[in-house]
Amino acid sequence: MKYTLFLFFLLCFFPIATYAQYSRLFNIESGLSSCMINNIYQDSRGYIWISTGYGLNRFDGAKLVKYISVANDSTSLINNSVNSVFEDSSGTLFIVSTGGLQVYDYLNDEFQTLLQTSASYNNKSIIQLKDGTLLICTSGYGIKKLERKSDGSYNVLQFGDKYNGYNINSILEDNDADADLLRSELKKDKTFYLNLMSSPGSGKTTTLKATIAGLRDSLRIGVMEADI
Repeated sequence: MKYTLFLFFLLCFFPIATYAQYSRLFNIESGLSSCMINNIYQDSRGYIWISTGYGLNRFDGAKLVKYISVANDSTSLINNSVNSVFEDSSGTLFIVSTGGLQVYDYLNDEFQTLLQTSASYNNKSIIQLKDGTLLICTSGYGIKKLERKSDGSYNVLQFGDKYNGYNINSILEDNDADADLLRSELKKDKTFYLNLMSSPGSGKTTTLKATIAGLRDSLRIGVMEADI
């Protein structure tokens, strides 16, 4: 029985002929609130959110909308130093800033404050684990757990004590179990994957052609192309 070889080819490093794409430069002159970019995030509705050192920006593909903190307005940003934006599985959009944690109300185009913080303690980012748990990374106060109550409000709880005092910028959930499962399925199907990734002009195409030519009589070979 022949084995199957898949070559996973990352096109972003591979020079090919393509049609020119339209591009725009966003800066303060074109409406961006600040050029100090902390985070760029696209939500499920297609909006692109740009978190900056002075305000939050929303881009819909044509128009750029700028949000900044307004004194005595509880529906505006709580602080202009915005670290990141994150949307959970329910479609709730969280805004993480030096001033605290807020959610965005799409219908009324306003912000609701969930948690206020001080200058010595600010939220850095928020993620959702596979089991639905929402975790907040903080500066100096470890990891917080965000718990949604039945009335729609939230509780902010400490997520363990061993991270207290640490400045935690982000969290990545362990995916070793998923990787082991994939390896097991590939082995069972007698399939082997090989990634080819390097800089332009390094010889990927030559290597790819030589590999196919040398193994085509003993293996079924497929090529997958992707951008990163």
